[in-house]
Amino acid sequence: MTDPEYEAVYEFPEGKLYINILPARSGKEHWGDEWQRVTNHRLSVSSSGRDDEPLKIRGRRYQLGIAFARIPAQAEVWLRARSDEPELFQWDNSLRRWSMTNGDGKELGWNTAARERLAEIAAEAALRFENDHPEWRLTSERLEIENELREAEAAISIARESVVKAESRAVRLRVQIAMYPV
Repeated sequence: MTDPEYEAVYEFPEGKLYINILPARSGKEHWGDEWQRVTNHRLSVSSSGRDDEPLKIRGRRYQLGIAFARIPAQAEVWLRARSDEPELFQWDNSLRRWSMTNGDGKELGWNTAARERLAEIAAEAALRFENDHPEWRLTSERLEIENELREAEAAISIARESVVKAESRAVRLRVQIAMYPV
């Protein structure tokens, strides 16, 4: 059962984590002797933003909101050659002011048991999602392309407005010029 606002919901003893697919981020990175196009597919993992659904660890309330980037294929090959269980998801950014907060909305300190457990279940939720939805990376890429299309369409709209303004100005200037004797 999933909430329509989310791609998936995973239950843990601490509470529910919600997964959404985010637009990928593409760029170039240097691999070996050449620059290659690299796509970082992204997911958000969060507890409910509502106060009535917090995560609970040892009876204390916590909120979580992290965007993860899946490591690119080139990096995965390299990591798998060096580890049986490579970390496939890396922290990308926080969805809120802080990625992990206590019941008072304050950031969790580093090296705390609660922070480690929240990071652990967030990474596990991302891996579960990837196993359950192997096509998710294509959706992330599509979302990136849709964003680029919206940006291109906005640029076209701005350019058209500029053309209309320039044509209007040109008409006014022609009228002014016509008032002068030749």
